[in-house]
Order: sequence, then structure tokens, then C-alpha cells
Amino acid sequence: MTNLMRTAIGPAATEAMESFISHPSPLQLAALGAFALLTIAAAIWITGRPAFQRREIMTQNETEFFERLTSALPGLNIWPQVPIFALLEPKRIAKNGKFPNSFRLISNRRVDWVIANGANPLLIIELDDRTHDAHADRRRDRILQSCGYRVLRYQSKNRPSPATIAADVRAVLQTGS
Repeated sequence: MTNLMRTAIGPAATEAMESFISHPSPLQLAALGAFALLTIAAAIWITGRPAFQRREIMTQNETEFFERLTSALPGLNIWPQVPIFALLEPKRIAKNGKFPNSFRLISNRRVDWVIANGANPLLIIELDDRTHDAHADRRRDRILQSCGYRVLRYQSKNRPSPATIAADVRAVLQTGS
């Protein structure tokens, strides 16, 4: 300990500090150990926490298509990236054991857009691109249709005009297919 420190804290404190440094008591060692453990635990907790970053709701391709949808369907609500679980849920039939399998088919899945009149969903629009799996899409369409949802699909590469989209939506809503 330097002379400046001894002068600043006084002789009694200097003696206590030198005693602690040279001959720590078991209680002092336990307190120091507890402090070290808490410090380590805090460091692990801080570094082990999940980290997140903001992401866009839609891809650039979907954003461009969304602009065509809003132009084609004025007066209707267009909800992007809706979780399927918000639209339907598996029937809870405990005896047949199908609930977990049914839940797995829709959990963590979403539809590209729900077209709604107010809060009433009218139909679902999907924009298929290279990231879509045709087999999985057909299975998902069957699930949605089994609950009364109509699904309208567009191939991303075809880029339908707003007039085409409006006509397609009218036709689906009028025929119910």
C-alpha cells in the first residue's frame, strides 16, 4: 500500500486493510468467494441471454407484391405474414393422439396475406417463389380449406397486374372456390 493511500484513509483503516490482505478471516474469504461467484454468474447470464435483431416483415419481392395488392383491393384489409395458428387450431381430441401431429403441421407456419373485410377474413393469398415447397403448400391449402378458408396462389415470376389480382379475387369470392 502506498504512503498516499495510508495518509488518505487513516491509520485504523490502513491497519484493517493490511490485516485483510495478509491474514483474511474465513468469513472474509467466504464473502470474497460469494462476490466472485455472483460476478461470474452475472457475466454468464448477460452473455447467455438470447440476442435479437429487428427484421423486415416481408421480403423485397413480397413488399412489391403487397403494393399491387393494396392497389387492386382498395377498401379491404390486407394482413401480411399471419400465423396459421391465428386462423385455426387443431381439434382437441385427447383419445386419438392426433393433436400433437396436427399442431406440428401448423405451428411456426404462416400465410403470406389474409384479405379481410373489416375483421372478417375473406381469403388467403400466397406468393409462391423458389422458397416454397409445392408439397407442403398443397398440404397447408387442404388444412386451410378444411376450415373454410379460400386460398389464391400466384407465381412470383408472373407478376400479375392489380387488375388481374382484383378480377381473380372477385371470381374467388363470387364462386366460393
